Amino acid sequence: MACNSKARHRIKGEDFRRQLFAKQERLLGQLKEEWSFQKQKDHETILMFTPFDGNTNYQIRRLKL
Repeated sequence: MACNSKARHRIKGEDFRRQLFAKQERLLGQLKEEWSFQKQKDHETILMFTPFDGNTNYQIRRLKL
């Protein structure tokens, strides 16, 4: 669901993960609050290695290295 939402509500120049992560955390929190907190920790770990970047082309090049 979160990925479908991304396609419909994309903000040009914004790292799509900003909206994706928020949507995932919100949906999981509706099911069980603990799941939302766990997903937030997962996202924080991901962001330590690949921080948000407004320039998605740069991010793609960086991941290919």
